[in-house]
Amino acid sequence: MEGRLLKPLGIAFITSVLTSLVVAVTVTPVLCSYLLKDEKMLKKQSEGTKVERWLQGRYAATLNRALKIPKTVIGVTVIIFLLSIAVFTQLGRSFLPEFNEGSLVISVVGPPAMSLEESNKTGRQVEQLLLEMPEVDVVTRRTGRAELDEHAQGVNAAEIDVPFTLEDKSKDKFFEEVREKLSIVPGVNITLGQPIAHR
Repeated sequence: MEGRLLKPLGIAFITSVLTSLVVAVTVTPVLCSYLLKDEKMLKKQSEGTKVERWLQGRYAATLNRALKIPKTVIGVTVIIFLLSIAVFTQLGRSFLPEFNEGSLVISVVGPPAMSLEESNKTGRQVEQLLLEMPEVDVVTRRTGRAELDEHAQGVNAAEIDVPFTLEDKSKDKFFEEVREKLSIVPGVNITLGQPIAHR
């Protein structure tokens, strides 16, 4: 997944760096030989601005102090490096971390032989249970998909979109309550997702 998404970016980056390298060793020296001929201007520019001179002075002073205590500098660098490795091992592993999209996509799938009437009855039951929750104001349902659809589904399958608003409750807690509330619906398999994550 990561490779498929980032491969074009990698190719573009490599191409741009190689092109820049070619320009730097061919075009840039030639242009410099033509355009940078004024000795007075070059000498003035080499001194830099006041800000550049101030920064160079501070940098030189800091560098001189660091060179007087090389063991301390190397030790601190190694410690920071080891700490960064320790922190790196604690980072998340998911490519796209889950986030709160503000809406649920609930998949309700019954047995393949389920009729449209029975599927509609089950869908209504799920909708009524969801609307009893204070975080939910409205729900919409799609039952089945056309046979020529890319994701064709029979009438035994329904998808319910559930926008929700959380105030003093975490998303995980809300999802847990939804699962618990829908666990009483018989004869169907119910899964929860979010619109972007679901797709």
